[in-house]
Amino acid sequence: MFELNSTPMHAEGFQVSIQNEFQKCMKELDWLTKSWQQLQKDFTLSGLSLESLSAIETLAQIHEVLVVKVTQVKSDNRQFEQLLYRIDLPKKLDATLLEVNSLAEVMILRSFQKVWLRKYYSNNSGKRVDK
Repeated sequence: MFELNSTPMHAEGFQVSIQNEFQKCMKELDWLTKSWQQLQKDFTLSGLSLESLSAIETLAQIHEVLVVKVTQVKSDNRQFEQLLYRIDLPKKLDATLLEVNSLAEVMILRSFQKVWLRKYYSNNSGKRVDK
């Protein structure tokens, strides 16, 4: 699908430890599901909806749905800006200049980052989260 090192977010502060975790975790259904749920939450809080996926099996499946939705939303400046604000992409990243495929990839990475950080910091011992 996509290589993390080639995405704009790689150069924009997506920590190395999280990059490594992304490559490992996104092969697991639990992480895919939680990242998808985070994306759905962000879209909903932006006044948008994502189609329901009855069974999430691959990262490519999530990417495909996002590409379609982002293409639709990008034409409405107000909604597009609300979505970018809610997803909370890095300030240095000008999402308006990205092509839709890259933007969908960055959105997936950011949703994973939110899930990973939530899980990491909810662990009282502060130890690395393996699963």
